[in-house]
Amino acid sequence: MLRPGFYDTITGMEKEEFLALLRSCLSGRLPQGAIEESVSYYEDYIDIRLRSGEEKTALFTRLGDPRLIARSILGANGREAELPARPGLLSRLADRIRHFWNSL
Repeated sequence: MLRPGFYDTITGMEKEEFLALLRSCLSGRLPQGAIEESVSYYEDYIDIRLRSGEEKTALFTRLGDPRLIARSILGANGREAELPARPGLLSRLADRIRHFWNSL
């Protein structure tokens, strides 16, 4: 079982949120065709794994943060890998860490 708190942002994602974040991180940095190819790959992969019975939480934990995936895709395409931070992410993460430590 996963430790609650720290990874909730990733593991609590739905497929649509994951793909939208991936698409937004690639948008304007790659040709539209390359973006659609990358997003389609992950959409198919997620669908196949979920249909095969993999638990959603485990799947998204294994996939990781879509921003890091986007950074890898951009790096593989020789593009600038600087990505904007997700608004509010650091404050939400700090709150979750505080909550975790207070619950011990």
